[in-house]
Amino acid sequence: MNKLLMDQITTPELRKRAWDILVKELGIVDALRFVMATEMGNGDSTQEYQKMWNGKSMDEIYEFIRMERNKQNIRDCQTIGNQLDYDQAKSK
Repeated sequence: MNKLLMDQITTPELRKRAWDILVKELGIVDALRFVMATEMGNGDSTQEYQKMWNGKSMDEIYEFIRMERNKQNIRDCQTIGNQLDYDQAKSK
């Protein structure tokens, strides 16, 4: 069998890896926004969201998203701070 075909990952594995990368790079909120904006979807999206949020209330979902946004903002500030430190050190 073709080595390239044998090395391919399964579609579920690919989706999981892609999701992990999106979350790492964009944060959970923007990763979810990206997927929702680009996925045409099929089937019942309401059922998918119910599975994804596992019976959580709207308040719990809101709080989760708010906390994730705060974490992303902290990471963004740290990245900017690191870049400023790098730029200052480089200019010396």
